[in-house]
Amino acid sequence: MKLTVKDYSHQGDALVGKLYIDGQFEAYTLEDWDTGVEHRVERGTYKILFRTEGHTHEDYKKLFPDIHKGMLHVQVPGRLWILIHCGNSPVDTLGCLLVGTSNNTPGKIDQSRNAYRRVYPKIAAALVRGEEVTITYEPIK
Repeated sequence: MKLTVKDYSHQGDALVGKLYIDGQFEAYTLEDWDTGVEHRVERGTYKILFRTEGHTHEDYKKLFPDIHKGMLHVQVPGRLWILIHCGNSPVDTLGCLLVGTSNNTPGKIDQSRNAYRRVYPKIAAALVRGEEVTITYEPIK
């Protein structure tokens, strides 16, 4: 499975993009922009694996007991705990990728839990089947 994040707008402290799974649009994305380069993931391609430990994993087991198998952990060399998760603004991410249903307010995404419920099962199912799952971050063109 191939995920692609296509950055499209720098909005204040946020970098907003669109998430595609195997070429199909699935959600809007948000990362922090102005909190420092150490937080942003370098544009490139990375594997995604499950992370099944830590407080975020435990929280998501409670938030999404019907679908949660492990956190979607982006394998960025030299970085720890880059996850795909819920959140609506730059304060909700420290390098992680947030997903939402829309980008109606500059610098924010909306209905993050709804978007997560839509994309997470697709990605998790591929990982459970033993498929390689990658994510490519593409810069604003």
